Amino acid sequence: MSSLATAVSLWSSNSASWDTTNEAFALRNGKLGVISFGEPGAEKLNLNHDELWEGGPFEIDGYWGRNPNFNMTKILSEIRNDIWKKGIGICIYNLNLTVALSDVTIHFDQLVEQTSLWKATCDSTFARLRGITQTGPPRGMTYNTIARSSISGTCDSSTRRLTISSSSSSTLTIVIGEGTDFDATKGTEAASYTFKGEDPAEHVETITSAAISQPESRLRTGHIEDYSRLTGAFTLDLPDTQGSDGTELSKLITDCNANKTEGDPYPEKLLFDYGRHLFMSRTNGLPPILQGVWSPTKTAAWSGDYHANISLQMNLWGAEATGLGELTIPVFDYMEQNWMPRGAETAELLYGSQGWVTHNEMNIFGHTGSLVVNPCTSPEQGPVTFGCTHWQQLIHQVYENAIQGAGIGGETGSPLLKNIKTQLPRLDKGLHIGTWGEIKEWKLPDSYGYDKEGNEHRHLSHLVGWYPGWSLSSYFDGYTNATIQSAVNKFLTHLGVGITDSNAGWEKVWRSACWARLNHTERAHYELRLTIDQNTGQSGLSLYSGGDAPSGAFQMDANFGYLGTVLMPRSGDGVRTVILAPAIPAAWTEGSVKGLRLRGGGSVDFSWDHDGLVDKVSATGVPGR
Repeated sequence: MSSLATAVSLWSSNSASWDTTNEAFALRNGKLGVISFGEPGAEKLNLNHDELWEGGPFEIDGYWGRNPNFNMTKILSEIRNDIWKKGIGICIYNLNLTVALSDVTIHFDQLVEQTSLWKATCDSTFARLRGITQTGPPRGMTYNTIARSSISGTCDSSTRRLTISSSSSSTLTIVIGEGTDFDATKGTEAASYTFKGEDPAEHVETITSAAISQPESRLRTGHIEDYSRLTGAFTLDLPDTQGSDGTELSKLITDCNANKTEGDPYPEKLLFDYGRHLFMSRTNGLPPILQGVWSPTKTAAWSGDYHANISLQMNLWGAEATGLGELTIPVFDYMEQNWMPRGAETAELLYGSQGWVTHNEMNIFGHTGSLVVNPCTSPEQGPVTFGCTHWQQLIHQVYENAIQGAGIGGETGSPLLKNIKTQLPRLDKGLHIGTWGEIKEWKLPDSYGYDKEGNEHRHLSHLVGWYPGWSLSSYFDGYTNATIQSAVNKFLTHLGVGITDSNAGWEKVWRSACWARLNHTERAHYELRLTIDQNTGQSGLSLYSGGDAPSGAFQMDANFGYLGTVLMPRSGDGVRTVILAPAIPAAWTEGSVKGLRLRGGGSVDFSWDHDGLVDKVSATGVPGR
């Protein structure tokens, strides 16, 4: 038996240059993100905060969220600016030397060229950077950052640098705190939809002062306890078949070749653990965006926002299953506080509909035939039409989930549930098979020519009901339905491996998960290896290799999606059935999983032998269910 891969640390023998996506490692503590880079003796930290955005509706009278101020149910227009949420956090930095402390200088390199936007100051024990993201109109967000030192130093007011020297101490602790004036609870009509809260200065001063007054060991212990409580709920063990333990990440990535059929479980497991680390946040934070809290510049690729067609969902693929469910709370808070207030107005003004809507999501219009969405699109390609497959599959899943969850929520007699039960039999559920045997992406007749063979587009939108959803795989009994499996297989085969269109990492991990759900073990494993081969930088972050962004731009959704994809070979969590180890690659011999959470709240531990067959299992249910 091969030794198990520990795969819990990233390291490099070279310092990271100003190439944050390919060389430097990403760390986070709550709401703060940091990337460390620079030569020894001149370390630089790229700091970011999950609520620090370039713009905002602040200081603008009558902000209306880009909704029309009159009824436009017959006209479709763009809606809404992306909006955000609230919180605060601190980051602990410790420098421990074996000799007396040399000179340490702390200062902020502000990348904003306009000096009117920021002000840097220092005192004997801290350096501060404060400012606004834009002067306006509209006026941008106010931010405040303080770095406090455990040892007093000398402040040079002309250069705004704090220099610390000590002949008696070899340990220096620096506490960094950040905050903004964003307040997610102020996205209401009563607050004029400003999202504007209090100036963060006082709060940042309070939390950094409280933190620096404590021994560094206490801060570190508390952080480790909080972190371990989350990470310890789940364990994945894979064999170290290539003896890769102790190899630096850049070599592991360079040596990865998708065409080596045996693969290397060590970096595959390492990137899985890294994805969980990147997801660590706070329950009062914001959901992860395209580049998380590590965007290196003020202007991020693709606006660094939330994409509702797959990215936001992919970010959450592995969270619940690996014990990080409480960290998904920000997504639901974000929907309630940001999408719903203006989304209800949008639904009424643009569609004459009840409820709320966010683009690109869903809205339902009734017809005498089947119920379909009108209008709709398939993400990033094709026509504006009606009854787009992925919309219909998502609505089908929402309806089924609502019916199953009504008993738990005590809403079995609600008018909403009555409407859902009435509409469900008439709903087009997004399952149509085309002339060449594929799952159709559009409800339009084949004569229109949209569902054509050889289209290797990056999106797999109309397989959302296969994975990560359950419309096809569970509610249509796709696990045992040979017709559905054949149609999914046919489409995946013609779709290609995820290189031709944009060569992005997220499209490969999605393909891998779909193949795994089909029990095509080696196709699934190949896509995982191809992701590392083609799209993973020396830092472990997923890089975008083509398309509409600068080469090398990174996307967090691929790192997060990797979690769900690696889990897929281990279990198929159906509506009524859990399938253990449906697609274990040959290279993942004799591994185990502990604490894998299932839909409904239960969990399972199991291991598999050299042939990928389950040899031990233990399940834990939810009391009362």
